[in-house]
Amino acid sequence: MLKVRGQETGASLAMELTRGDLKEGRGRTPFEVLQEFKDTGDTAALDLFHEWEKATKGKHFSRWSDGARRALRVDELDDQDLVEKEVGGITIYRPAAEEWHALTTTPGALCKALQVAESGGAKAVADFASSLREKWRRRRRRAA
Repeated sequence: MLKVRGQETGASLAMELTRGDLKEGRGRTPFEVLQEFKDTGDTAALDLFHEWEKATKGKHFSRWSDGARRALRVDELDDQDLVEKEVGGITIYRPAAEEWHALTTTPGALCKALQVAESGGAKAVADFASSLREKWRRRRRRAA
């Protein structure tokens, strides 16, 4: 028997296979564990969430099976293609590798970069990314 939330509204076998967030079962999803930490402050829940993060870093959530994309005539678009196709976005700044690393490893930095872009444009984003890169370099030197 399928245990999919929403089955009464037409949830399908595809959802059972791919939408773990809709499944009901014995365990908890990683985000339910994180919510438990938020609600209770239980650090064991936070430790469990961090364990999940480490175990899944760099892993794919889902993948195409051999030949499925070709058989279904689906074109693979990268993130930039999707932005341009779906929302008509434009690139205003491409961070250097160290800037990107600093942006993605500094909590809240990507969100802040978007806010900076909206209010100050390309130059402001470049300045923000550069300042983060310098802070990231200093942290690396101290850690070494």
